[in-house]
Amino acid sequence: MSKAAIVDESTQRRLGAFLEKYQVLGIGVGASADIRKAEVSEVTISFGSEADATNPAYSVSFKLLGAACDSHRFLSAVSGAPGEPEVRATEAGSELGGDVIAGKVRGLLDAIEDRVAKVHREQSIMGIQPVGKTFLLNNKTRFKVVSDDGEGHLRIELLDRDGDNTASLLANDLLDGLYVGLITRV
Repeated sequence: MSKAAIVDESTQRRLGAFLEKYQVLGIGVGASADIRKAEVSEVTISFGSEADATNPAYSVSFKLLGAACDSHRFLSAVSGAPGEPEVRATEAGSELGGDVIAGKVRGLLDAIEDRVAKVHREQSIMGIQPVGKTFLLNNKTRFKVVSDDGEGHLRIELLDRDGDNTASLLANDLLDGLYVGLITRV
């Protein structure tokens, strides 16, 4: 059984900013075990828009090791709108003071933020529809994706070049370039 927990205003603001920045709809925290069967926390995070909160766009789950591995003992969920996040504490967590729960929430955010940022970035790259978009390769070669043959081949037009300005690019190469930063969207 979980209960709503009261956290200080600073933690509430940080949590709201986190939910908004990464488009997080909710965070669930539960008990799990690592490969040595030691107790750890498993976090499930749902992403999407507030307008469609009942149907998340995607979700990820992973286990927390290290400092935040006991989060499941005190926290069960975080949900709500970015401006009004709600923290749900476990029975054991609800017996702790608000400052302790706020510390657990901050520890959870510290433990998951890097992973959440990577997942959010990857999903935003995967969501790019390249046709009609302009990109920059190595900060100097501008190109526009003109068409996609549906088989993984993109026809591109090299901009700011004289002569033959059409070429072909594999869709996977575009995504790989976006991931590593060699290609940026203009």
